[in-house]
Amino acid sequence: ILASTFIPHPLLSQQDFSRFVLDFLVFGNAFLEARKSVTGKVIRLDASPAKYTRRGVEEDVYWWVPGFSQPQQFEPGSVFHLLEPDINQKL
Repeated sequence: ILASTFIPHPLLSQQDFSRFVLDFLVFGNAFLEARKSVTGKVIRLDASPAKYTRRGVEEDVYWWVPGFSQPQQFEPGSVFHLLEPDINQKL
């Protein structure tokens, strides 16, 4: 229902919005990465799969970890993290 009521936005496609919502409903975490042009202006928002996206130890640092051998850090400040609180975990 939520995805069907999405109003298209120049920065966020319906497909990325649907991925973002599904990740939040399944994992309780959802991530959007702000992709910037060479001038530093945000040109689009991409959903980063929650299955492979991790928060770093430091504030506002996130990592793409599809496997154990090649983690890649996102540009600091480029990831929005929607988090469902869990009373059994501390971030």
